[in-house]
Amino acid sequence: MMKKSSMLCMALAVSAVLISGCGSKPAPAPTQAPAPAETKAEQKKEEQTKEEQTKEEQTKKEETTAMSEAAKEEKALPDGYPKKPIKIIVPWDAGGGTDVFVRTMATGAEKYLGQPLNIVNRGGAGGTIATTEFLKEKGDGYSVIFEAIGVFSTQPKMNSVTYKAEDFKPIIGTTVDPIMLVTTTQTGIKTFEEFEEYAKNNTVNFGFTGTGSLHQVANYALFGELGADVNGINYTGGGELLAAMMGNHVQFGSLHPVNIMSYEDADTFVPLLVFSNERISQYPDVPTAKEMGYNFDFEVWKFIAAPKDTPDEIIDYLYDGFNKILSDPEVKNLLEEGGSEMMDHNTPKDVEEKLMNNVEQTGKLLDELGLSQN
Repeated sequence: MMKKSSMLCMALAVSAVLISGCGSKPAPAPTQAPAPAETKAEQKKEEQTKEEQTKEEQTKKEETTAMSEAAKEEKALPDGYPKKPIKIIVPWDAGGGTDVFVRTMATGAEKYLGQPLNIVNRGGAGGTIATTEFLKEKGDGYSVIFEAIGVFSTQPKMNSVTYKAEDFKPIIGTTVDPIMLVTTTQTGIKTFEEFEEYAKNNTVNFGFTGTGSLHQVANYALFGELGADVNGINYTGGGELLAAMMGNHVQFGSLHPVNIMSYEDADTFVPLLVFSNERISQYPDVPTAKEMGYNFDFEVWKFIAAPKDTPDEIIDYLYDGFNKILSDPEVKNLLEEGGSEMMDHNTPKDVEEKLMNNVEQTGKLLDELGLSQN
């Protein structure tokens, strides 16, 4: 009996254990431990590396594109250009201010253009003869011309010419040259006021370079205001005019500072008036036309141009070379010592815009002054 009771108790105990086991909840699965700080740092570093690789790939792509474009531009130039000297035509005689400027500029040609400049002087008719002949030149990069704004702004309004500004492709702007009324020490006139008095009582024997040039227009506008009797004589260039003045063939002339600066020690010339908007550094004591009561503002600016069919790639090459010449310290000093003031905005686009604006504005002014013939 006791055996049965003991066995029953054991059975009940086992049953209780089994029931307890069935009714209890399963133990929760172990959770993943949070990533240590080192793992997060590695992930961040990996992301940064990928970002840097992307940037590097983009940079390489841009560099490749740039190199490709540069190669295209290089290929666009004629093979081996320039292979021979480049001819630059100067539409005025040797010895004048423009000629001196171009010859100074030519000293840096081989270094920056890869070839020398062959200078060809073709003076006459205020630059229109050479400019007209230049229309026959090929646009192959071996012929350029050194021009002055008056050839396009005043000449077509006062003379019959067969060219127009659109027939040329600007390469680079070079200088701005003030226009001055000058006399010689032989006249005894030392100031503009003395000239005004002289002009009221005497015929003014006046020399200028080119019918229809800005030199003629500026001074004739002044003489008109003065009511002066003028005997005007046209010369082919500044050199010829200087010789005529020193020989007393004419007593007054229209010149640039560069024309007379080399004669200062000889005390040969006397500048009386400058037609610029402000006084000039070379002759700070010389008054402007506006200071003396005349509302005139004339100045000659110059540029280099090519035939209109010259490829843009050649224009860019020539611009780069000429710009380096004009920026070379040695050449720049020589030019500035000669009285030239360099143009600030000188790119082909700058020059083209300035050229077209001047042609339009000067044409209107000539009409107002009654000087237009066309």
